Amino acid sequence: MAADGDKRTVIISANCHGRFLRRSLGRTPIGEQYEVVWAREMGRLGHDRLPDQAIERCAILLEQIGHETTGLAGAERLPADCQVIRFPIVWLNSLWPMHCADPRSPNNGPEDRGRFPYGDRLILRYLEEGASPEVAVDRWFAADASQMKKLDRYHEINAAKARQLDLDADVKLGAFVLDRFRRERLFVSFNHPTPRMLLHMARQLCEAMGYRDVEPVIPRANAGGIGDIHAPIHPAVAAHFGLEWWGPGDLYRHFEDSLTAREYLLRYAAFAPIGLGAAPAVAAAS
Repeated sequence: MAADGDKRTVIISANCHGRFLRRSLGRTPIGEQYEVVWAREMGRLGHDRLPDQAIERCAILLEQIGHETTGLAGAERLPADCQVIRFPIVWLNSLWPMHCADPRSPNNGPEDRGRFPYGDRLILRYLEEGASPEVAVDRWFAADASQMKKLDRYHEINAAKARQLDLDADVKLGAFVLDRFRRERLFVSFNHPTPRMLLHMARQLCEAMGYRDVEPVIPRANAGGIGDIHAPIHPAVAAHFGLEWWGPGDLYRHFEDSLTAREYLLRYAAFAPIGLGAAPAVAAAS
């Protein structure tokens, strides 16, 4: 077997989904034939640059496309015979319409988003009005869809973006999200997929590379999806979209803890430390 330095490369140019793909595809026959490398795409923050040798040895570029992606740094050095397969960023803003940046949680970059990177504008509004964390959470559960964005319009705006990316991509993923999200849990937060979505993504890419019979794996690090934080879905949102898989007793991951929606939101509203110690410095990368 050739050493990695002698193999041609499969380059994955993508956001945090690329970390999963590198782990998953690298453990299949693809990883035996190629060196699988990840060039992290960070949107407005730029793009990781790979060594020139990795780019010059590239046989296949898996290029994630989105409305703010910047493209592979050094792409002009790709070999003429490099196969480029474009696939879209996937997301599902519709189920988290109250998401916002929380000013209490500084963003220090993709590897340090703080302990509460998923802010909630309703909770923040109630806190600003003087409510205690407990009252703010009670009011959150009592809110109805009229206190949120126009859910159907918000969904259609995002669906139109997903359909457009599919048109521009070789591998179509947006249509799968729009068709399945009511029946299957595809995301743990607006930007982080579940194992179900990750496997579909990996299978489609394997097929596009000519590995139709390869079954990608879910690495242990992604057994619960991407990220250490799973954001609760509001009951009114779940009811509005008729989510068949959602339940009021669902548990949500917050680092090492599994919490009910109320437990999670009480911790968030109080901006409480995690467990008995200080919050870890590194949160889920996006």
